[in-house]
Amino acid sequence: MAALDRAAVGALYDPPLTAAAIKTRQKRYPPGHPNAYPAPLPEPVNGGPVWDESQIEELRAWKGAGRGKGGGRRRKATPPPADAHARAHGRTPTGGMSDAEQPDTLTSTKPGRVSASNVSRVIRAKVGMRTENRPTRDGVRCAQWDDRVRVRVSYDDDRYDAVGDAARIETALTEAGYAVERKPDDVAMIVSCRVAPVTVVGAEPIGDSAPPVRPINRRATADVFRNLQRPKDKRDPWGSAGETFDVSSFEIYRESAKRWLAENSELKHRTIESADWPEIYEYFRSQVKDADVPEAASVPTPTSDLAADLAARPISDDPDHAGMSLWEVINHENAKVRQERERLKAEARKRVTGDPNAADHANIHVDVVEPGSAVVVGPGFQARVGVVEGRKSRLYWIELSSSDTHPDDVEKVIGHARTYAAAGALLAQHHGLTNYTVDVDQEK
Repeated sequence: MAALDRAAVGALYDPPLTAAAIKTRQKRYPPGHPNAYPAPLPEPVNGGPVWDESQIEELRAWKGAGRGKGGGRRRKATPPPADAHARAHGRTPTGGMSDAEQPDTLTSTKPGRVSASNVSRVIRAKVGMRTENRPTRDGVRCAQWDDRVRVRVSYDDDRYDAVGDAARIETALTEAGYAVERKPDDVAMIVSCRVAPVTVVGAEPIGDSAPPVRPINRRATADVFRNLQRPKDKRDPWGSAGETFDVSSFEIYRESAKRWLAENSELKHRTIESADWPEIYEYFRSQVKDADVPEAASVPTPTSDLAADLAARPISDDPDHAGMSLWEVINHENAKVRQERERLKAEARKRVTGDPNAADHANIHVDVVEPGSAVVVGPGFQARVGVVEGRKSRLYWIELSSSDTHPDDVEKVIGHARTYAAAGALLAQHHGLTNYTVDVDQEK
């Protein structure tokens, strides 16, 4: 009777399994498991388990079901609520807000439970002392003890008053609504919450049932403003999308703008939702002329005066911009920049080509004596030009051979250029010439 080892058992499956996979199945579904893997023969062969040929059909028919012993991936199940982690650690659910967006609240959703992070925040806010969670560090340490927190104050330096600091911390925690029990050594205490704990620093207390309030995000408001200033139609580059929506109602305007931003911008849904929409509505409402707008009493009050400031402030103090819209001002300034750039280019071309009729006109002659070597001759100076070795791209060095006006620069490399014409122009400018022509003579 032939025996099957783990490798032979793995070859029975389609696709084949390795011996290690068979060993894993044995470990995860041992004898006694509701879905145990077929057991091998009692007597091992060569130190390893073997199965009888009569078990082949049983081995092929076995299917892994359920969670094996000691591991395996979990089967697909309903994910826990998004706020389950926050509630499990005694914090108010934040609704997905980041740390910067969370209101400065310290609340516990479980009666009788207190977290070390909330206690640390109270100590920092009320006493102005930092806390540590490492037991080997001196200072104020907070440690979580199930549903309570142990606070201990200790200093290596005798100049600090540990007992006095502990008393100040006890007073601050008591005022914050925590039950504090001092230990006999006067520097340690046990902190626990009252039955319905609500502790708020820098704000009015709120109940456990109150939903978290998402604060206004100024950066999100600026992003929404910038996207609503874009034209809604490419054929009308001067208009802005924010002025095209119905401003007769705040709710209608907000929903229309949100829908357009979701379809025509890269802003995230969270950014759009956290913007200051009353302020945005008031600004674009003031831009729309002759609109059927209801009385101001029915419009939500903006959270800041930014919209009013933007509406009253002129676009620019430049008199040339009087009566222009924002896009007209931008195009006007861009045109001025282009004109200045063209003027500078024309001056540069004039310096290189020169004016032959001018009295101060100079001719710069470049004579290429061999490939990669040239001589430059100009009024009162002479120079050599050669190739810089060891470079992938062509670059020439320029060495001054003689000069009437710059004797200190003779036999020195005064610069580099990529072409012979550029080398002649650099030598002319080095000698203060502004009206010159560079002629390059390439030997055939």
